[in-house]
Amino acid sequence: MRVNLNDGSIGPTPETPKTNTDSFRAPTTPTPRDERNEFELTPITDLGPGEAPDWIWPGYIARGGVTLLTGLWKAGKTTLLGHLLRDLPLGTGLVDAPVREPVAIVSEEPPGVWARRRDMLALAPTNLIVRRGSFARPTHQGWANLIEQLADVVRERSLSMVVFDTLPSLWPVQNENDASEVVHALAPLRDINEAGAAVLLIHHPRKGEGDQAQASRGSGALPGFVDVIVELRRFNPHDPADTRRKLTAYGRYPEVPPDMIMDLTPDGYRVLGQPGTLRSAGMQEIIEGLLPAEPPGMTVEQVLEAWPEATRPGLRHLRGVLNQGSEDERWERHGQGVKGNPCTFMRMA
Repeated sequence: MRVNLNDGSIGPTPETPKTNTDSFRAPTTPTPRDERNEFELTPITDLGPGEAPDWIWPGYIARGGVTLLTGLWKAGKTTLLGHLLRDLPLGTGLVDAPVREPVAIVSEEPPGVWARRRDMLALAPTNLIVRRGSFARPTHQGWANLIEQLADVVRERSLSMVVFDTLPSLWPVQNENDASEVVHALAPLRDINEAGAAVLLIHHPRKGEGDQAQASRGSGALPGFVDVIVELRRFNPHDPADTRRKLTAYGRYPEVPPDMIMDLTPDGYRVLGQPGTLRSAGMQEIIEGLLPAEPPGMTVEQVLEAWPEATRPGLRHLRGVLNQGSEDERWERHGQGVKGNPCTFMRMA
């Protein structure tokens, strides 16, 4: 593969024939002693200060790291990517501060689709589409050449991130369940990290609902390799019109957040908060519609009995939301909460 640094295009080189029949074979010749990588032993106290990651998308994508984003087909992975690319130079929406260094996107989609997305989202010219000479699956050597040249572009143009959308359409892996082949294909990506950029891999899920951090299809070597795993799901899978999405993340860093709910609005993605917070906020709205404004108010049991939805909250959870709402002065609480003098709740006078 070759990279044209003037326009960011990538095409085949004569010495790397295009083929769909490349098969992975692990090296069988032992490495001579004089060709082995040298190493040195360093006391852990001499490693320097511990530093937090340099986040591009806080909690999810960091320079020097690899993030795996997995989501169901047509669930909005590329839509999320498009809004992230729009938000990065602006420092709005999904990100907390502007990231103005260029981003390179190696995509399975043709340029016309990206041109339309550019016009819809007003994407900045700092987003560089890697134009491939062929959509045929590369060989392992061709893939390694591509990664090496992208790492050179990262250094020369100070890229902040390289995106592969979607990974199964771009890498040379023939058997996604072969851990050895998967690791062989993933290892060169660290060259992009060493050059100073983040790597975002967008992937498809396995059939059925995977367990924790196991949504991505294929070998577990893939989620085991990356630094952050992000799983994108519809908030309400039974409502295709629901624009909310849930992000579940796992990672090496303590800054990786718990489940987060987002909503796609006409102005872009808006972070709503964690599922528990979101449920409590919805319950508060229902409670305010139920509570009377006059004494004696309603007990917890009466609120539960009057609950308008078929799925009712648990009594303990409802009591906690009611007590918290009174502390936040959303409504009043009266009574001692003992037999003969139960707690009652009413709207603020």
